[in-house]
Amino acid sequence: MAEITLQATAEDAPFIIRDVANSGARGAYKIAVHGEAKPLFWTYVRKKLKYPAACACRIELDLSELKGLHSLSLAPDLPGSFEAGSNPLPVASVSLPNTVTFIGEGALANSSLEELTLPESVQFIARAACDGCQNLRDVSIPSVAFIAPCAFAGSSGLKVRIAAGVKAMAASAFTNREQLYSASRALPPTASSFTPQAVRFRR
Repeated sequence: MAEITLQATAEDAPFIIRDVANSGARGAYKIAVHGEAKPLFWTYVRKKLKYPAACACRIELDLSELKGLHSLSLAPDLPGSFEAGSNPLPVASVSLPNTVTFIGEGALANSSLEELTLPESVQFIARAACDGCQNLRDVSIPSVAFIAPCAFAGSSGLKVRIAAGVKAMAASAFTNREQLYSASRALPPTASSFTPQAVRFRR
């Protein structure tokens, strides 16, 4: 079945994602978002997905052309914002613009993500950023400054590709990881706190 591409402005995107997820339609959908991202953009996306129906389709979310998006985060001062992070996010993949520097706490938690490639601009991945992403299998991480505790907790069978320039990461960043790959075949300097038996490399 051919993929259906939908164009959405930044203002309309939260509603379109919600409506596609709740439509009961099958097949693959790519939602390409354009325009200028206003403050709290990602918070509103997650909040609009409160109590969604079971999603029968595969959604790819393309934010690569979205301007002014500097972080993927939930606003701590907006009532219900962190609860929004527990709402299921029926998105199989997310493409981010190279303006994003911060992936916030719970930003992609409890989603249907299967793969995630972060742009080179990302510098910080917060606690539980991708917690509970049970379908997540493939992650590529650029030379970030820090990966916080439990950033990828709950993703069994996860393959992680880490750039050689990663500065530091918490010992529990990949709590349930099975495979961890590094571009240099060596963990970042602070990685001595990892549990050795949980890390394997392949040529």
